[in-house]
Amino acid sequence: MLDLAGLGLVKRNLAIAADDPASVHTQSATIAQWRQLRGGQPFPSGYGYVTGAGAHMHLVGRRITITRNGETLLDIPRWSFHWQGQYQYVSPIRVANTDTITIRCEYDNSNTNRLALGLT
Repeated sequence: MLDLAGLGLVKRNLAIAADDPASVHTQSATIAQWRQLRGGQPFPSGYGYVTGAGAHMHLVGRRITITRNGETLLDIPRWSFHWQGQYQYVSPIRVANTDTITIRCEYDNSNTNRLALGLT
């Protein structure tokens, strides 16, 4: 069993330009690659199960999506900083070591948004 939050779908040192209202950042890797990045090994049988997904973004985050081979596993279209956390699936989802997981994060770093958040 696998938790997508435990995969560490992380992109560090994001470059978001000042006053950019629509900065988009994505990162993709296969299940096997993500497991290896976290110190694990690919599933010995070639398959495993995902039990949930988690998301983490900061105040200027606007939307976060996690997909597997184009299929949506998590979509939070109007992000709130207070929603950092883990979401469990009703039923586990079967995944293959060769499946590609993609995280897509959208940010609003506009002056208007930062002012509304009290960041200016």
